[in-house]
Amino acid sequence: MKKTREKENKNLNIMAAQSLLELLVAVAIGVILIGGSVSLMEISLKTYNSTKRNLQANVLLREAAQVIHSSAVSDWHSIYDLNKGADYKISLSGATWIISAGQEEGEINGLPYKRYFRVADVLRDGSGNISESGNSDPSTQKITVFVNYENNYLKSASVSFFITRSSRNKVFQQTDWSGGEGVSGPVLNLSNQY
Repeated sequence: MKKTREKENKNLNIMAAQSLLELLVAVAIGVILIGGSVSLMEISLKTYNSTKRNLQANVLLREAAQVIHSSAVSDWHSIYDLNKGADYKISLSGATWIISAGQEEGEINGLPYKRYFRVADVLRDGSGNISESGNSDPSTQKITVFVNYENNYLKSASVSFFITRSSRNKVFQQTDWSGGEGVSGPVLNLSNQY
């Protein structure tokens, strides 16, 4: 009976040791899985935040490009007459976008940014292709929009595009002057008066 009791105690000790070992292994695996999950979540959040900031910079670029294009369509000289190579900004005044000298500084969703654009003449070669040298094309301008963002403006993005005044490049020709004078104001339709 003594041997049986010793054997039972020994089996209980082995089972307790085995249970303790299983518990330690389970805790270790849990710590590894939780630690790995936390690391993946941290990387995922950093990537998400970086992507979010890049998308916000992209929105700023597109907004400026649309405003500049719209300004050129409604009044070509609002863009063409700007000093080439100088920094210009867009700003909203009421419901109207205004172009003025300088760089815009602001914040969008907690992201500090600096935005501006530059205008450059476009040169064309003898074949009419855009080139580094040649004759200036008064109907085409190159626009480059810049956005510097993040703290201390460590990141930057830019987009370049061309604008033309071809959509409103119309010529008014009057060949019949027989109706005489007497027309006032701008004339949108041809007639024989002047």
